[in-house]
Amino acid sequence: MARIIAPNKQYAGVSAGVPFTGGEGHTDNEYLIKWFHDHGYEVIEEPEAEPETDPGKQSGTVTENAADESSADKPAEETAVAPAQKKGRKKEG
Repeated sequence: MARIIAPNKQYAGVSAGVPFTGGEGHTDNEYLIKWFHDHGYEVIEEPEAEPETDPGKQSGTVTENAADESSADKPAEETAVAPAQKKGRKKEG
């Protein structure tokens, strides 16, 4: 993806099929990137963002949430928790 900066920093509209707001547009079309560069626009190439992955799952290591994740797949009766006991003073008498 490339950021295209128009010579007019206030430009809002569509040029060569690319929408601009505040003088900035975005495209990944190589032909248009070259066209904008050749016509005096500033072109800033941005590296492709890689999808985030959970490194713990890829390497086979256990993550902090591993216990929570594994219990989500179990039926309710296996993950049920006993009700909490009431706390307070006992009545004398």
